[in-house]
Amino acid sequence: LQGGGVDLARLPVINIERVEVSRGGASSRFGSNALGGVINIVTKSGENAPGFSSLAEMGSFGVRRGSLSLSTRSARSDYFVSFDRSYSRGDFSFVGPDGSPQRRENGQGSSHSFFSVFGYYPAPSQRLSLTLQDDYSLAGVPGPLQFPSPNASQEDVRRVVSVNYEESSSARRLRATLYHQQAKRLYSDPDAFPAPINSDHRNEVDSADASLLWPLT
Repeated sequence: LQGGGVDLARLPVINIERVEVSRGGASSRFGSNALGGVINIVTKSGENAPGFSSLAEMGSFGVRRGSLSLSTRSARSDYFVSFDRSYSRGDFSFVGPDGSPQRRENGQGSSHSFFSVFGYYPAPSQRLSLTLQDDYSLAGVPGPLQFPSPNASQEDVRRVVSVNYEESSSARRLRATLYHQQAKRLYSDPDAFPAPINSDHRNEVDSADASLLWPLT
C-alpha cells in the first residue's frame, strides 16, 4: 500500500497457521520498530501435519475466491505449497450529491498468489528452509466522486525468496535468515488532466539477520 502500510488482503487465510500478539517492546526479536507491541502472523509450513486443504468463497459485488494447499513431511524433509486466486467487481450502488442513484465504476480487482516452503533436516535439531512467494494483483482505480477515473488501473507484483536456518537444543537456540524481495507498481490513467499518467515504481530489499538465545543458567 502507498504510505508504507501492509496489505493484509494479499495474505490468504489458508496460509495462516496462527496469530501471535506481543505486548510491550520486542525489539530483540522483531527489530527496532517493535516498541509498543507486535502482531506476528505466522504462516504454515510442512512441519505441521500433512494434509490437503481447499477454500471457496462467494459474496456481494461479484466477489469470488478459491484457495488450495498441500503439505507433507518425511524424516528428513517437508514442504507446504498453496495457490490463491480472487476477483471482485466492486460495483456497489450509492446516492450521488444530487440525490440520484449511482453505481461505482472501475472498482474491479483480481489477484493471484503462490506460496511455498521447502524444509530439510540435516540433523533432528536443525532445519534449513527455502521460502518462495509470488503475488500479483490488477485493480481499477475509480478515483474520488468529484473527479472519477473510469479507465485508471494499478498493477502490483511482489516476489520473495528467503532462506532460513534454525537450530534448537536444551542449551541454545540459533536462527539465521537471508531475505530478498522485488516489488513493482504500475499505475496508468489515460484520461488524466492535463496529460495521461503512466508511473512505474520498483524497489528491491535485501536483508540478513541472526539471533542466538543462550540461557546463562
